Amino acid sequence: MKNTSNQLVSLLGIFSLTLMISACGGGASDPQTTGGNSGGENTTIDPGGTVVTPEGGNEGSNSSTDNGPPTVTAGSPLTASVAEDEFNLYQVPSGSQVVLDVASGRSTLFLYDSLELENENFLCSSRLGHGESACSATVADGEVYALVYGVTPANYTISATFDCSVPAINRWVDRNMRDYYLYSSLVPSVNPESYSTPNALLADLRFESRDPYSSISNAQSQADFTEQGIDKGFGFSWLRGNAGEPRISLVYDDSPFGRAGIKRGDTIIAINGELWNNLTNERYQQLVGTNENPLSTTWTFIDNDTGDRKNIVAQLEEFSINTVLHAQTISHPDYNGVIGYLAFKNFIATSEQELQAAFSDFKEQPITDLILDLRYNGGGLIRIADQISSLIAGPLTDNELFVDYRYNDNNTDKNFSRFFASQSNALGLSRLVVITSPATASASELVINSLRPYIDVTTVGSTTEGKGFISSPNTFCGVSLNAMEADGVNASGVGVAGGIPADCFASDDLTSDFGLNTSTNEIEGMLQSAADYLVLGTCDASPLTKRPSAEGLLGQNKIYISERIK
Repeated sequence: MKNTSNQLVSLLGIFSLTLMISACGGGASDPQTTGGNSGGENTTIDPGGTVVTPEGGNEGSNSSTDNGPPTVTAGSPLTASVAEDEFNLYQVPSGSQVVLDVASGRSTLFLYDSLELENENFLCSSRLGHGESACSATVADGEVYALVYGVTPANYTISATFDCSVPAINRWVDRNMRDYYLYSSLVPSVNPESYSTPNALLADLRFESRDPYSSISNAQSQADFTEQGIDKGFGFSWLRGNAGEPRISLVYDDSPFGRAGIKRGDTIIAINGELWNNLTNERYQQLVGTNENPLSTTWTFIDNDTGDRKNIVAQLEEFSINTVLHAQTISHPDYNGVIGYLAFKNFIATSEQELQAAFSDFKEQPITDLILDLRYNGGGLIRIADQISSLIAGPLTDNELFVDYRYNDNNTDKNFSRFFASQSNALGLSRLVVITSPATASASELVINSLRPYIDVTTVGSTTEGKGFISSPNTFCGVSLNAMEADGVNASGVGVAGGIPADCFASDDLTSDFGLNTSTNEIEGMLQSAADYLVLGTCDASPLTKRPSAEGLLGQNKIYISERIK
């Protein structure tokens, strides 16, 4: 075995906890959610502690040889222990599911393609914590090495398997739901092998009255979406307008619909001549195909700007999403300030650069107030929620408590706190207006709730979803289990259960695009309501009707565009 005394494993760099705040949504088979969200929105957080550099690890306690680390073979698990800040090494079969089952303490698993264990030079890693986790990697030369790191002193079993059958996955799901799931004490006793799919099993295991969110998804699609901003579909969402008409609510720029010029407010009429309002989910799927076998389709719309019919030909495709849907600055001659407006969708890894660019432009203006539009934002990475919150408040919150998360009674040592991070483009605003809806959830609610102990945050729209949970994607045989595992509260000890009520009522204005239209001087209705509150301090007490123009802000005066950022 090679000497590992000078090989580094950094707690700060790779022994970090990956957490996800999941979004609600469906897939391409559901016309209600045709835009497609591969699910899953992750974040990496530092669980605390200092950088750890083990000065040589323990060689595995079982099946050791003179020629290298002990070998774990399929069907022959090894039981061992590991001390805090030390590690054990094993050789494992290439392409197998390597499973770490922690009986006590806290340890985690990493796979390498050589014994040169350089910082962050690993093939994959498991979740950090208790219970059972898995990791899999395939390499050309067949040499894969497993490192089991002791976060605390731990006893564990390491095994390898090539069994990715439904019963095997179901057994794995069942064991995990009885370990770190927030409501593990309420998980019923079932026979996991009697279920035809892992999703069917999970539906019976989760505590539905509090948790409709725990889910199972394709691990690769989830990682692509969360870490790279890659989705598959047509790239749009839709909602019913005031007259029941199906209107486009958002379109991603680089998606098939975005490239074809479809925009928010357009009305969907038909696919291949079949009326949209008559389509069932099954028929919709037959028409558009699947991501693996997409079918070319002709879509008919009514253009929101002209009222004319238009046809496009499109099919399901992979595309990169933009999470900043619209960014704009607004000024008014009678208001001594500049209002920034940001429509934001999805807290994912690629959001970081988009947000930095938008806030850099906001800071250059400089803006004095911000309207943050989260009406369609169902959640995402904790670190992105921290980033945007810190960009808003800046020095007012630097290093202050952002959120406290608490796990179930068997996992209390995983409880952690996260703090606001300093941001170079921070605005240092003392007040914020957030546009909300029932689709505003998770990381979006975290932004609102975490800022409220420090600055004035007003919500305009309707009550949010009320999802304060976090989850970490736990992967086995190509699927990710996203079990809700902790609940969060802000610096005042307040959570978001039941949703965050709107301070001012406003309804979605699907007949207008986001922001202020500089050609027609029309302003979208929810933005109008938010701007009214900022400038006039007034709220609508009854459902908002469509306002044909920007008139109404500060009496009969209009607001004027200062600069369009995006």
